[in-house]
Amino acid sequence: MKKEVKSEFLKLYEDLKKTKDSKAFSLLVDALYVFYRDIWVKCSEDFADLQFPVYKKVEKKRNEKKVDDFLNKILIGLKSVNNRNDYLARDKFKNTFFDYFNNSNFFKDPISCNYPYDFISSTNDFIKKTQKFDPTVTSADIFQALRNVWTMNLLQTIFAMDIKLTYPIFSYSILYPYTDNLLDSTHASYLEKKERSNRLMDRLKGNKLIPHDFYEEKVFRLVEIIEECYPRRYYYCLYQSLQAINSSQVDSLKQFDKKNNRTMEEIIKISFKKGGLSVLTDAYLIKGTLSLDEIIGAFGLGIALQLIDDLQDVKQDKRSGNSTIFTFSQSDHSLMDATVKLLNFIKCIIDLLPTEKSPYKEKIEKVLSINCYLLIFFSISRLSTGYTRSFSDKIAVYSPFSPTYMKNFNSKLNSKWSSIKKLKNISAAKIFAILLEDGSSKVCSL
Repeated sequence: MKKEVKSEFLKLYEDLKKTKDSKAFSLLVDALYVFYRDIWVKCSEDFADLQFPVYKKVEKKRNEKKVDDFLNKILIGLKSVNNRNDYLARDKFKNTFFDYFNNSNFFKDPISCNYPYDFISSTNDFIKKTQKFDPTVTSADIFQALRNVWTMNLLQTIFAMDIKLTYPIFSYSILYPYTDNLLDSTHASYLEKKERSNRLMDRLKGNKLIPHDFYEEKVFRLVEIIEECYPRRYYYCLYQSLQAINSSQVDSLKQFDKKNNRTMEEIIKISFKKGGLSVLTDAYLIKGTLSLDEIIGAFGLGIALQLIDDLQDVKQDKRSGNSTIFTFSQSDHSLMDATVKLLNFIKCIIDLLPTEKSPYKEKIEKVLSINCYLLIFFSISRLSTGYTRSFSDKIAVYSPFSPTYMKNFNSKLNSKWSSIKKLKNISAAKIFAILLEDGSSKVCSL
């Protein structure tokens, strides 16, 4: 980052700390948007600038066999636990899981002191707390919320903190299914969605409201849990961030208006602010207060994750009329350029993460890079339109799996999951209990 840019950010940051003013917070967010927009615009659309390892066909086949063997062994292991549930069956299942985990190029690098037990424990705690908080929450909703839990756990290790589920992490993550399901609902009108969001905004501002229904009862309680952990008088920016992400979600509703022909600049602004504010809020809820570098890094990570999500959802967004960078690019035949730009953009984002305090700096950056690129490669393999054969062939050499394997992977995974759901004596709680046996207390020494 150039000195003059950092100096301008520092001025905005100091003004915010001094004034505790909503306008000062908005100015900082606007500056973050402009900063990352300029990085995005300058990112190369040229294949020649991609700096990834190249995978030969034999390596791809080896990777695919490892994953297939792992999935088959996991299913066999769970069937054995379902039928016998003795020590040998449980131990064999656990060994299968960790043997793959510890030898996988995608997960094996430790990014925290008690890795991966701390991430598994956080996941387990979240599922249990969610089921207790609202038994009506579906498995799909829990998984949707878990993506944010994992993002917040990742931020914890980036900030050199212990990995664990806290009440603010739980509250903010489980808010996602409630608010996103409302925004995505085809049964609720735009006006109804806006009214709901406006009432949530009133609550986020600290106003005490009487819940109108079950939805508001749960949502307002989650806000209250955050207030109990972070008193408003001491954590002004945290609540400004919560209000800002709610506003950005309302703005994003405009993306679904098919009659609203937005420009690429407008789409970028909505997407960048929505994604950036989401993870910035994650960061505030982890620490309460943030340094300038933490603000800049979290906002950028949020943009990257938002764009990866948008690429994954191109087909669905196209059907529903949701305008994103990638639906827009697909319409004007520039999807390939936008995808290469995203791959180059990811590297810029990771370079700006404030990992210098973490003893796992290099490994965090490596794991994050690999998994972001994997998500993009999987998205490319599943899009039948927008990419030429030449483009797909060029991109394929950088992927650890073949395009055909990635395209069919979800069907394979769903088939295994359907088989697991038929096992009457298997639950998420039991699986996590097995994985955490003898491991949750292990703490490494640096």
